[in-house]
Amino acid sequence: MSGMGIIGKLFAPLAWLLKRLRGPYRSVLDTAKPKLKAEALAWVATHYPNEGLQKIAARFVLILEGVNCVPIKQFTPRTRFLEDLGMDELEPVEVIMWVEQEFQIPEIPEDDAVKLRTIDDTIRYLAAREDCGLKSSKIPPSEMQSA
Repeated sequence: MSGMGIIGKLFAPLAWLLKRLRGPYRSVLDTAKPKLKAEALAWVATHYPNEGLQKIAARFVLILEGVNCVPIKQFTPRTRFLEDLGMDELEPVEVIMWVEQEFQIPEIPEDDAVKLRTIDDTIRYLAAREDCGLKSSKIPPSEMQSA
């Protein structure tokens, strides 16, 4: 938990307990309701032509919709978490915790987390990480840059 802010430290025991109670983790794509999954996949196909980014984006927008309860069709890649989605100060921390679990990332450093202000920032950050098992030669370096 090094580099984790006070809020992250408060939520860490809860996240640990939830992981233990739920058993083996299943991806949000596996557990999403069919209609919601179809909405996420349609949104992703519209905004991210690259297949590698689509897999990341679909999982991320499902997390974001679940935490914030804003319909996926209202998202754009440039949607800002605080300003556009009206998140309070704790919701981005909750999103980061779900992202760490979904993508099996040990920790997103606080210095990185504060830079993730939009949907696109987060998707491209995840695509660039090597420890979440998603870095792929199918994602050209030109598509790794923010739009």
